[in-house]
Amino acid sequence: MDIKNLKTLRAIAETGSFQAAANQLNYAQSTVTFQVQQLEQELSLQLFEKVGRKMVFTTAGKNLLPAVDRILGMVTEMQNYGKADAELTGDLRIAIPDTLLTYRMQPILKAFHVQVPAVQLSLQMANCFAIPQLVANGTVDLGVHYDVGGYGNSLAVTRLRDIPLVLVASAQLDSRTVDLRQAHQRLTCALITDD
Repeated sequence: MDIKNLKTLRAIAETGSFQAAANQLNYAQSTVTFQVQQLEQELSLQLFEKVGRKMVFTTAGKNLLPAVDRILGMVTEMQNYGKADAELTGDLRIAIPDTLLTYRMQPILKAFHVQVPAVQLSLQMANCFAIPQLVANGTVDLGVHYDVGGYGNSLAVTRLRDIPLVLVASAQLDSRTVDLRQAHQRLTCALITDD
């Protein structure tokens, strides 16, 4: 099995189309199509079907993506065996809420790039409640987000730090009748939040 074909399949999943994958990989679209056909023949499975004018993953294609990610991860692990941090290569896909990326992660990402310059970071903005599922289904390798609980046993969770939050409200809000710390209540006021 040719690793290039698996990388092409992963690129289609990430970009959403054969053409976008071809652009990302610097291939002609016909090369992407040929590699998918090779993979389908090798696996004796149909990975894509045409819906309208677009090629979309079949159920089998979607179900194989986690295995493709594991194989590509193992290939990267083998390629990096015995290398110092500065020599490591590969891709690291991280899901993160935009507020953390904007206000907390810039110096961390810069330090990461200095330490492992050949590792390609791919950042995906996501809601804190969606991030654990993205990690669990293999869409991303790592999730960094505010603790929302409910992780189950399938994920390794490490608390990095506590971040204080501040509630800002209108001076017209009567604090004697509205306690925003009390759980499970219905309030007749507008609330704007961002993760």
